[in-house]
Amino acid sequence: MRRHLCMSSQSVDQQNLNVLQAMKEYAWASNAYHFVSSFGEFNEPCAPFFVSSSDNGEIKKWDINTKLLEAPLHEALTRRKSSRDFGDDLLDLEKLYTLLWSTYGYTFTDNEGEHRTVPSAGALFPLRVYVISLGIEELNKGVYQYNPLNNEINIMDNVELPQNLSDWFLTKHIDYDKASAIILFVGQMDRICPKYGERGYRYLLLEAGHAAQNLCLTSSILSIPTVPVGGFNDSMINQALHLKEDCEVTVYSVALGRTK
Repeated sequence: MRRHLCMSSQSVDQQNLNVLQAMKEYAWASNAYHFVSSFGEFNEPCAPFFVSSSDNGEIKKWDINTKLLEAPLHEALTRRKSSRDFGDDLLDLEKLYTLLWSTYGYTFTDNEGEHRTVPSAGALFPLRVYVISLGIEELNKGVYQYNPLNNEINIMDNVELPQNLSDWFLTKHIDYDKASAIILFVGQMDRICPKYGERGYRYLLLEAGHAAQNLCLTSSILSIPTVPVGGFNDSMINQALHLKEDCEVTVYSVALGRTK
């Protein structure tokens, strides 16, 4: 006997009603944000151009080994996948710096200014990249901030990790403590919103996506498992990093495994 796979019109109607109800209940904030960040609803401010500055407290600086990135783009794209099998080996420090440079590093300078590996609205580059080191060669456990200007990382002595790193995350089917590192993307709204108004936050999220994709593609070339994670406790991480409540927010994270 053939089994009918199609749904009845009644069940389809009920499913549509459930979707509409869920939209009303959960999507109103998304719709409201889309409205206020749309051009034409609010005047777009005009702000001066901001220039990146170097941070103090250098501890590690690394030149990029470009030979690690010679794999064809097709290979990087086809090998990219989310993986929660993190492996057991420590992550090589040279590969970490290669990942960070690919994620948000500087590429060249011309008469238009400095350029990086990702596009940025107004070339404002409103992201900061943090590294939670858990299993990296030559690097102690802790939180570091990436300085793309000099391709270096700086220890953040004032940040304490929780006893169980999973406390920071709402996505629970990942063993975060077995990761080699977790990359956090922090958005600086005071850097982009003065120029683009409410739409600046939208641009900030897009830029985090560009950077995270660079990270994932480079990881696929280097055979490093990765899994992007959007389910984290915003307030806990923001407080732990001592972010400014009114203008700095954690927007994305990527867990790195160990070299396979």
